[in-house]
Amino acid sequence: MPAIGSLPTPPAEFAPVPVIVKMQVLFSIISRSNHWGGPNDPKIHLMFTPLVTLHHPSTGKSDRHAMTRNR
Repeated sequence: MPAIGSLPTPPAEFAPVPVIVKMQVLFSIISRSNHWGGPNDPKIHLMFTPLVTLHHPSTGKSDRHAMTRNR
């Protein structure tokens, strides 16, 4: 039994994988004139884009100060 306040140790065969945290849908409506019809014959398109947010658990501690940004 681990002591109270101690960090849990992952199992030997633990392999973290990305999991879906949030799923959203972005809707866009686009209107344009018809190429084959007259000027009063518009076409309307409904487009949707899935937005998926993933979380990837890590097995080790990450050092935020060691990370650098390329400029």
